[in-house]
Amino acid sequence: MKEESTFVTCSQMKEIEKKAAEEGLSYYQMMENAGLAAADFIKSKGNVQGKRILVFCGKGNNGGDGFVVARALSQAGAKIQVILAEGEPQTAEAITNLALCKKLGLPIVRIPEILTEFVSAEIWGEPPADIAVDAIYGTGFHGSLSQGIRGLVQSVNVSKAKVYALDIPSGLAGDSGEADEDAIRADFTLVFHALKPVHLMKEAQDYLGQIELLDIGIRNNHRDEATSTTSFFQYRMQKAFAGVRGLRIYENPEECIDRLALLLQAPLCNAILEDPVWWFRGTRCLRIKGITRLSSTKCLIDRQELEIESIAAYLSDDYYRDFVYVKTKGETPTEEISSPEYALFEGIPITKEQYEEGFAEIDGKHIDFDNRAQMRLKRFAPYNFVICAKYHPFHSPAGNRLTQDGLDKLLLGEMSLDEFVQKSSQLRKIEMDY
Repeated sequence: MKEESTFVTCSQMKEIEKKAAEEGLSYYQMMENAGLAAADFIKSKGNVQGKRILVFCGKGNNGGDGFVVARALSQAGAKIQVILAEGEPQTAEAITNLALCKKLGLPIVRIPEILTEFVSAEIWGEPPADIAVDAIYGTGFHGSLSQGIRGLVQSVNVSKAKVYALDIPSGLAGDSGEADEDAIRADFTLVFHALKPVHLMKEAQDYLGQIELLDIGIRNNHRDEATSTTSFFQYRMQKAFAGVRGLRIYENPEECIDRLALLLQAPLCNAILEDPVWWFRGTRCLRIKGITRLSSTKCLIDRQELEIESIAAYLSDDYYRDFVYVKTKGETPTEEISSPEYALFEGIPITKEQYEEGFAEIDGKHIDFDNRAQMRLKRFAPYNFVICAKYHPFHSPAGNRLTQDGLDKLLLGEMSLDEFVQKSSQLRKIEMDY
């Protein structure tokens, strides 16, 4: 575990929550934020209306998060069944949220100590469940599963339901990564506020599935207090590519833009760092100020209009080497936009020359732009570049050569991404990144 890492232990997370509560964000509001964020993510994976969803809740605050998820998905039209895996909740916030579920008339099932045919008859009966939400333990699991819970999680694992675990799959220890042999095997693990050690352990990946880091409203000290561009960028990488280690390639343009939007989410600065995130290609390098989604396949990074083909995220054991490789498609010139550099005035394309002059004839009218036009750069040929911290090792003469020659070879198919990563790992750390 490196000092620069932005994950926290389970006990540290409790302290973070305690401090947030002292600063005015109540435990109840944190629970509400966590449950609503998880429900929003589940809804983002497909329409839940009419879907049968089982929410398995423990007696602690993870169970409380589950009650919020149940309520939110029910209000979105899902057919919810809440299963009290350990009996009645024991924390004030969870008790309140269970009462809200009852007020909505959601079916509540209490699990007996010995689970046999009851599991099949009362929970997994017809119609079969589409989704199962694991809100039994979260960060609170240690040791081994009890007899009753073991039968319950076994039934989840053999079901055909899509499984979402809240924070940590039940049966998996958050700090050590120790796993009960019957631990929940999730399709998605929805992590609240910060990664825990288990999320970074290779041996836990079969239980975790795809990891998504969710904001629950706690001020993020890692971002706010980062004093180096590389630590700032590392936090952003862990948020946009939670659970990734090494090199991972993404070829769905819509997902690529989703992840770039997380990486480049405003504000791209803090009180100490004015311009921590840059893009590089040879000697052409510049700070990135933000991103705008233009369509499911196209985005705007500052003034560059990009038709995304794929991206690759590299999260190194040396945090200061993290970067994202971006590959774009070439677009076809049109009668309206025949030059790579053009501008938009109220959605109307104008030439670079008109932009620089500050006026043009549009539909027979003389129009003064008055600084209301925006320059754009469109790519008519395939292009690639890297996004990284300002003081990544790419920010050097050797780095310039690699991001020129290496990226050219990548476009031509004369170098693989693995080879590019290997060469980047030989670049020296920038001492300026204090």
